[in-house]
This record gives sequence, C-alpha cells and structure tokens, in this order.
Amino acid sequence: VVIARTPVDEQLSEIIVVFLPRNQGDADATARFGQLLMERIASEVEQDILIWENKRYAQHPALTKGDGPIAAWRNWCQQFY
Repeated sequence: VVIARTPVDEQLSEIIVVFLPRNQGDADATARFGQLLMERIASEVEQDILIWENKRYAQHPALTKGDGPIAAWRNWCQQFY
C-alpha cells in the first residue's frame, strides 16, 4: 500500500492510494480485501481531518527522543524547497 497526500491549496489535499496485492490468485478475495482496506483508510483519514484543519507551520519544530531519524529526513527534504 502506498498513500500519498499532497496539499493542493490551503483548504484541499489530494490523497492517492495504491494497493498492489502480492498474490492475485483469487480476484474476488483481492477485490474484497481492497474494498475493506479502502474503507479503513477512509475512516482513518476522516479522523485526521481535525488535525489537518488546525495544523500550523513551525520553522524549527521541536523533536523528542522518540522521533528517531526525522531530523535527517527533514534535512534531506529541505533540498526540494
């Protein structure tokens, strides 16, 4: 499963979900699983809307010990801005 969320403007984000099953032997079972997966993802996205509506930009957001290698990730991403 690959999920890509791209902000389009201040009010709208585009979400693309790609589901690539390993075994496509039973097409009906794969389709049912894909449908259940999409319903679950939609439910989780709906729960995140409140967070997205109240997010704000922070130039240098604080990190905690549990954030892992996010600082290195942020540094790598900076080259695209």
